[in-house]
Amino acid sequence: RITHQRRAFADDPANIWIVERGYRPTYLLAYLNSEVARGVETDLILSLWRDTEAPHHAQETWDEIFAHESFDPASLDRSAIPTGTFPIYRGGDYAGRSWTLDQQIGTWFAHRFGTERLQTATISGDEVLFYTNGRQEQEVVLNEQGLAEIYGDTYSSYV
Repeated sequence: RITHQRRAFADDPANIWIVERGYRPTYLLAYLNSEVARGVETDLILSLWRDTEAPHHAQETWDEIFAHESFDPASLDRSAIPTGTFPIYRGGDYAGRSWTLDQQIGTWFAHRFGTERLQTATISGDEVLFYTNGRQEQEVVLNEQGLAEIYGDTYSSYV
């Protein structure tokens, strides 16, 4: 079955949806780094991000995907990102790229993961890799500058 999934994905990157959910980021990264890789649309990468239930479990893989030349955050709509500095929230585990603009959503994640911890930070739009509201979470995904602002040089110790 895995061989069939790899073959189907190599033929057409949109076939990533037949790969079991937990393995999709790994398959995507392997495809991006393969000799057969054709242009993968940034939209496909974002769709996969939104579909991933717990991206922090594959954070190193996502770091590589976002650093890959196929990912073009400059092509994304940034109009929903606030101007100036603004607060962001993260419920549960401290480490990760994914934060929300909505304190209630951050609190929901804190309860969901049983930690009751709500992390708060203040950033600027320059520190946001992209924004998505595909799951109604008002999610901001931090770029390297944002990660450095919040975690300093300790981010890699969290992943």
